[in-house]
Amino acid sequence: MNNKNHTDVDYLLLGRYLSGEASPAEAIALEEWLTVSPANKQLFEQISNVWSNLASEEKCILPDKAAFFQQIKDQFPQRPQPKIYPLKRISVVTKIAASIVLIAGAAFLYLTLSKKDQSKNTIALTRQTQQTILHDTLPDGSTAIINSYSSLRYPDQFTNNKREIQLNGEAWFSVMANPSKPFIITTGPIHIKVIGTSFNVRNTNETIEVAVKTGIVRMLNNSDSITVQAGEKGIYNIRKQLFSLLNRYNLNEIGYATKVFNFENATLKEIIDQLQKAYDIKIIITNKHLEACTMSSSFDNKSIEYIFDVLAMTLNIEYRIEHKTVYISGNSCT
Repeated sequence: MNNKNHTDVDYLLLGRYLSGEASPAEAIALEEWLTVSPANKQLFEQISNVWSNLASEEKCILPDKAAFFQQIKDQFPQRPQPKIYPLKRISVVTKIAASIVLIAGAAFLYLTLSKKDQSKNTIALTRQTQQTILHDTLPDGSTAIINSYSSLRYPDQFTNNKREIQLNGEAWFSVMANPSKPFIITTGPIHIKVIGTSFNVRNTNETIEVAVKTGIVRMLNNSDSITVQAGEKGIYNIRKQLFSLLNRYNLNEIGYATKVFNFENATLKEIIDQLQKAYDIKIIITNKHLEACTMSSSFDNKSIEYIFDVLAMTLNIEYRIEHKTVYISGNSCT
């Protein structure tokens, strides 16, 4: 492979890592490359800053990859090539070793977290919500959307080589990629190690669920672990102490954070329950018979006015908005 092609492959791998699309083996290869020399770490941090600067203000939207690669090409034209080898160049033996690293790393991480000295990692900040959803920015620039009746605890700054937080309830996270400082969430009896980038965590006291929109996360306890990739949901049964994996999840479950909904034959009551949380509004149906009306529609980060315009036309209802309250009226939805 010539130098030009090697450059393309290496920077494409960096782009996949930052966007959360790298495979577990690729992520391990990159993390090992970071430990080879300070120059590697410095180069990654510079490239990571380019990625961060291109990030949209809407935290659920990733930077434009074409713009990212063009800026990398302009900004680092003469830099030595980072020798990061993608998955297709990893031997069978290395793949087996990567699997062992995943399992051993999970066990080591759990033991480390279990034995850490709490006095050296004092939690300084607690974010507690009641009915209202809270948008919060963490010390490293990562963002969290904390759902109702949930809490998040973290230090005022991340020190040492970890970014550790504690969650009770439910929250959406968009995490800044930094393989040299893992992002670790403790919720109930498990830990969640983040490889990147956006995902939802829900602790119901019966199960702990992680729905991944982009990137990869690892769920682990003292004896087992699973890797959850984009589009999947990992579930931990607290009573049985067992992990399971679903290959898809319902978009509406994380609509409170992403404002992306896919309603399929949903009742008006089900729809307004989701909208009230996502848009921090109160919705009152003056005719209770309308609650059973059903419809199917998708909304991708639309305004509340747009959504209710569609509801009104589809269900033959009327609405009016007064401050943060929406009143729905009508005789029938047929």
